[in-house]
Amino acid sequence: MRGVHQERSIIPPDRADFIRCLAENVAEEHQTAHGTVLDAVLADSSIELIFDDFLEPFDGLLIKDSKGYRVACNLATGNTPNAPRCRFTIAHELGHYFIDEHRAVLADRLMPSMGENAIQDNLMEREADLFASHLLLPSLLIRKAFKKTGGGMKGIRQITSRFGASMKCAAIRYLGEDLVPCGLSFRAWDGSLRWKWFSRKLWLAGVRKIRDKPVIKSATERVIQKGSDARPEVVDSAAPARYVFQMGDGQNSNEIFQEEAMALGEYGVLSLFTAQKADLPRMANVLDLRYTHS
Repeated sequence: MRGVHQERSIIPPDRADFIRCLAENVAEEHQTAHGTVLDAVLADSSIELIFDDFLEPFDGLLIKDSKGYRVACNLATGNTPNAPRCRFTIAHELGHYFIDEHRAVLADRLMPSMGENAIQDNLMEREADLFASHLLLPSLLIRKAFKKTGGGMKGIRQITSRFGASMKCAAIRYLGEDLVPCGLSFRAWDGSLRWKWFSRKLWLAGVRKIRDKPVIKSATERVIQKGSDARPEVVDSAAPARYVFQMGDGQNSNEIFQEEAMALGEYGVLSLFTAQKADLPRMANVLDLRYTHS
């Protein structure tokens, strides 16, 4: 699960569309005005939910044994019942259950979800994260909500309060709506990059990688300097794309991005990078041509 090259952890668009549809089909049968009722999803799938303090630092685990399927949530890593973090953990494990290829892996080994305090740049983990974000915040629900809250980190925070979602879940869904070219990163308190996510518009513009280390005096670096006791407030800055992302001297390298960073307790720092221009030029040398007519 660890140390996967950034390129390999990007979900192909066709695959991502399939996972979104799968999650939203499940959500449609168990949806209320306040989000998806996970207990109903678990019951309909005959999956038992258990909570315990486990020694290993994982968030959740999908288990298949003689009793059937179970989702185990680790109280030791903050997965208390009904908490936003726990809801995302359960939804993530349900992704492993509903995605056929993931469920097949259970025949060989267990699949722990390591959460925000571990590297998530693993394709199966990212697919489960994508499933979870759409299960908890389906498109019809989230589009109306973001029209009211607006964009950026402020809008993402309002979504978490309204629907009881985690910041990670709401941020992934914000990028999924592709309102503007933007990207996400999550870093540990030592500054190491744990995972990243790009909106479709940013990916089509040729941006594929975020730099391994945050830029000096950037919003992210300033939050990291405050340490894990930093207040969960938004810090912002601006910088050319080439200082934020790993990219050559292409036509988008000097575009200015707003950077908003926020501490997520002991787990690390979530950062949102938003292009000031709504439409970035496409970089033909890296663009997969099958998207030119999408």
